[in-house]
Amino acid sequence: MHYLAIALVSVLMVSVSGCSKTTDKAMEGEFYFVNNTAHHISFSSGFEKYNLAPNSISPAFIVSDISDKSITEPSFYAPFLKENAYKLPAEPIIMRFENSKCVVIRNMLGNRNPLNINSYSSERLTERKFKFTYTFTESDYIEAPACQ
Repeated sequence: MHYLAIALVSVLMVSVSGCSKTTDKAMEGEFYFVNNTAHHISFSSGFEKYNLAPNSISPAFIVSDISDKSITEPSFYAPFLKENAYKLPAEPIIMRFENSKCVVIRNMLGNRNPLNINSYSSERLTERKFKFTYTFTESDYIEAPACQ
Protein backbone atom coordinates (compact mmCIF):
# COMPACT_ATOMS: atom_id res chain seq x y z
CA MET A 1 0.00 0.00 0.00
CA HIS A 2 2.87 2.32 0.84
CA TYR A 3 4.30 1.86 -2.71
CA LEU A 4 0.93 2.54 -4.27
CA ALA A 5 0.67 5.88 -2.45
CA ILE A 6 4.20 6.87 -3.52
CA ALA A 7 3.47 5.91 -7.15
CA LEU A 8 0.20 7.84 -7.12
CA VAL A 9 1.85 10.98 -5.70
CA SER A 10 4.70 10.68 -8.25
CA VAL A 11 2.29 10.40 -11.18
CA LEU A 12 0.30 13.36 -9.91
CA MET A 13 3.43 15.52 -9.48
CA VAL A 14 4.72 14.68 -12.98
CA SER A 15 1.37 15.41 -14.61
CA VAL A 16 1.00 18.75 -12.82
CA SER A 17 4.56 19.90 -13.49
CA GLY A 18 4.28 18.89 -17.17
CA CYS A 19 1.36 21.23 -17.73
CA SER A 20 2.13 24.79 -18.57
CA LYS A 21 -0.47 27.35 -19.36
CA THR A 22 0.00 29.50 -22.44
CA THR A 23 -2.10 32.50 -23.09
CA ASP A 24 -2.73 33.51 -26.67
CA LYS A 25 -2.91 37.25 -27.18
CA ALA A 26 -4.21 39.26 -30.09
CA MET A 27 -1.78 40.81 -32.56
CA GLU A 28 -2.70 43.27 -35.26
CA GLY A 29 -1.07 44.63 -38.38
CA GLU A 30 -2.21 47.74 -40.26
CA PHE A 31 -1.17 47.44 -43.90
CA TYR A 32 -1.01 50.40 -46.29
CA PHE A 33 -0.11 50.59 -49.96
CA VAL A 34 1.46 53.83 -51.17
CA ASN A 35 1.53 54.71 -54.86
CA ASN A 36 4.47 57.08 -55.42
CA THR A 37 4.09 56.91 -59.19
CA ALA A 38 2.29 59.03 -61.75
CA HIS A 39 0.32 55.94 -62.84
CA HIS A 40 -2.89 54.25 -61.70
CA ILE A 41 -2.19 50.83 -60.11
CA SER A 42 -4.71 48.02 -59.71
CA PHE A 43 -4.34 44.48 -58.43
CA SER A 44 -6.45 41.81 -56.80
CA SER A 45 -6.10 38.72 -54.68
CA GLY A 46 -9.12 36.51 -54.13
CA PHE A 47 -12.07 38.78 -53.45
CA GLU A 48 -9.90 41.75 -52.45
CA LYS A 49 -9.37 44.40 -55.10
CA TYR A 50 -7.04 47.37 -54.81
CA ASN A 51 -7.09 50.51 -56.91
CA LEU A 52 -4.50 53.15 -56.22
CA ALA A 53 -4.67 56.54 -57.86
CA PRO A 54 -1.37 58.19 -58.73
CA ASN A 55 0.42 59.57 -55.66
CA SER A 56 -2.07 58.14 -53.17
CA ILE A 57 -2.30 55.93 -50.07
CA SER A 58 -4.73 53.04 -49.71
CA PRO A 59 -7.10 52.78 -46.77
CA ALA A 60 -5.80 50.56 -43.96
CA PHE A 61 -6.07 46.83 -44.46
CA ILE A 62 -6.18 45.20 -41.00
CA VAL A 63 -4.75 41.74 -40.38
CA SER A 64 -5.49 40.24 -36.96
CA ASP A 65 -4.22 37.01 -35.49
CA ILE A 66 -3.27 35.46 -32.17
CA SER A 67 0.08 34.34 -30.81
CA ASP A 68 1.53 33.24 -27.50
CA LYS A 69 5.02 34.64 -28.20
CA SER A 70 6.48 38.11 -28.31
CA ILE A 71 5.58 39.94 -31.50
CA THR A 72 8.12 41.17 -34.05
CA GLU A 73 7.77 42.15 -37.70
CA PRO A 74 8.48 38.60 -38.98
CA SER A 75 5.54 37.36 -36.85
CA PHE A 76 3.22 38.81 -39.50
CA TYR A 77 2.30 37.70 -43.00
CA ALA A 78 1.42 39.97 -45.91
CA PRO A 79 -2.35 40.46 -46.22
CA PHE A 80 -2.60 38.29 -49.31
CA LEU A 81 -1.23 35.28 -47.40
CA LYS A 82 -3.47 35.75 -44.36
CA GLU A 83 -6.52 35.62 -46.65
CA ASN A 84 -5.29 32.27 -47.98
CA ALA A 85 -4.46 30.51 -44.67
CA TYR A 86 -0.80 31.61 -44.93
CA LYS A 87 -0.27 29.89 -48.28
CA LEU A 88 0.53 31.43 -51.62
CA PRO A 89 -2.62 32.39 -53.53
CA ALA A 90 -3.68 29.76 -56.07
CA GLU A 91 -3.79 32.39 -58.80
CA PRO A 92 -0.87 34.80 -59.24
CA ILE A 93 -1.35 38.41 -58.23
CA ILE A 94 -1.14 40.71 -61.24
CA MET A 95 -0.25 44.34 -60.55
CA ARG A 96 -1.32 46.54 -63.44
CA PHE A 97 0.08 49.98 -64.16
CA GLU A 98 -2.49 51.82 -66.30
CA ASN A 99 -3.43 48.39 -67.78
CA SER A 100 -0.38 48.69 -70.02
CA LYS A 101 2.42 47.31 -67.83
CA CYS A 102 1.97 44.27 -65.57
CA VAL A 103 3.91 42.50 -62.85
CA VAL A 104 2.91 38.87 -62.18
CA ILE A 105 3.66 37.70 -58.62
CA ARG A 106 3.72 33.94 -57.99
CA ASN A 107 5.98 33.60 -54.93
CA MET A 108 7.48 35.50 -51.99
CA LEU A 109 10.97 35.89 -53.47
CA GLY A 110 12.67 39.23 -53.92
CA ASN A 111 12.94 42.36 -51.84
CA ARG A 112 10.34 44.26 -53.91
CA ASN A 113 7.40 41.93 -53.49
CA PRO A 114 4.07 42.65 -51.72
CA LEU A 115 3.91 38.96 -50.66
CA ASN A 116 7.19 39.28 -48.74
CA ILE A 117 6.73 40.94 -45.32
CA ASN A 118 10.37 42.09 -45.47
CA SER A 119 9.46 44.33 -48.45
CA TYR A 120 7.34 46.53 -46.16
CA SER A 121 8.60 49.32 -43.96
CA SER A 122 7.33 48.74 -40.44
CA GLU A 123 6.61 50.71 -37.32
CA ARG A 124 5.68 49.32 -33.90
CA LEU A 125 2.54 51.12 -32.69
CA THR A 126 2.01 49.17 -29.45
CA GLU A 127 3.45 46.01 -27.91
CA ARG A 128 1.28 43.83 -30.18
CA LYS A 129 0.42 46.15 -33.08
CA PHE A 130 2.47 47.15 -36.12
CA LYS A 131 1.98 49.42 -39.11
CA PHE A 132 3.33 48.09 -42.43
CA THR A 133 3.72 50.17 -45.59
CA TYR A 134 4.49 48.92 -49.08
CA THR A 135 5.49 51.68 -51.50
CA PHE A 136 5.22 51.42 -55.27
CA THR A 137 7.89 53.56 -56.92
CA GLU A 138 8.49 54.95 -60.39
CA SER A 139 11.24 52.31 -60.72
CA ASP A 140 8.57 49.61 -60.33
CA TYR A 141 6.72 51.13 -63.27
CA ILE A 142 9.84 51.50 -65.43
CA GLU A 143 10.94 47.88 -64.77
CA ALA A 144 7.47 46.35 -65.34
CA PRO A 145 7.05 44.53 -68.66
CA ALA A 146 4.16 45.18 -71.03
CA CYS A 147 0.99 43.26 -70.21
CA GLN A 148 0.49 40.04 -72.16
